[in-house]
Amino acid sequence: MSGINRKVTMGAGDQELAVEDVFKVWRFTGINNHPYPQYVGNIDLQNKGGMVIVKNLDNTSSKGTMIFDTERGANKLLRCDTDDAESTISNSVYDFTSFGFTINVTNLMDSGTGDGDRYSAYIFRKAPKFFDVVTYQGNGGTNSITHALEQKPGMVWIKNLDNSNTDWVVWHKGIHSDTNESDYLSINHSGDDQNLSTNWMTQTTDTIFQVSGTDTKYNQNGLNYVAYFFGDDDSDEGMIRCVRMGRSQLGGGATANFDYYDFGWRPQFVLGKAYKFGDGNRDWIVTDKLRGFNANMN
Repeated sequence: MSGINRKVTMGAGDQELAVEDVFKVWRFTGINNHPYPQYVGNIDLQNKGGMVIVKNLDNTSSKGTMIFDTERGANKLLRCDTDDAESTISNSVYDFTSFGFTINVTNLMDSGTGDGDRYSAYIFRKAPKFFDVVTYQGNGGTNSITHALEQKPGMVWIKNLDNSNTDWVVWHKGIHSDTNESDYLSINHSGDDQNLSTNWMTQTTDTIFQVSGTDTKYNQNGLNYVAYFFGDDDSDEGMIRCVRMGRSQLGGGATANFDYYDFGWRPQFVLGKAYKFGDGNRDWIVTDKLRGFNANMN
């Protein structure tokens, strides 16, 4: 379970950052073939870098749950809900600006125009103890991926950019070890935690996330990958948490139909996944301050 709040933290060079500087939940309406510059406050993606997740809430003919980021560049699409490789969609999310991004929703439809459809966007800007995105090349051995969180990550998403039919790989501090881990989750699957025959993640620190092996999902020699790093800051000034929710962690707050975790603040965004039910039918769930509860990630 991962949540984002509205507190203030210190960035590089002791610069004070509010959550409005690094994260935004955004709702907008699509306009047919209209370049739609999105003003999202003070989120500077052009100079600082970051990621945008976009989803059409009304039309299943869209390209699913879409990720764009500044490291791979404009118009480079990844889908959370499939195991597809990266694709290039001309004039889609085609500009990262000092105040957000520019999007043409019509080019993000498999059919139709997206005109009048409701869209949600989640904007993550790079910042210490909050978020980072890097690209790397697999080496088929031990591969140390450098990040700039300045702390151990709380969650990491990895995707092979070159090959389709390769699942996303998700490591989460709440359920996975920070050394010699063989289990992983996949964003594009509703199933339980999965297992590799070898330890794929061998070390995580405040500067590196180390993978090992030859698996095409995360480290095949010569292939290209992207890794998204999410912080976990439990300080009074923290803006993001990655936690495990379970009966043993919840104490008296849990009932048969209700799980409760006290972050100490009201989240804007929560991403959750049930992972030990054994039935393969537990979707990733997104909650945000605009969409409300019980929204499906995929």
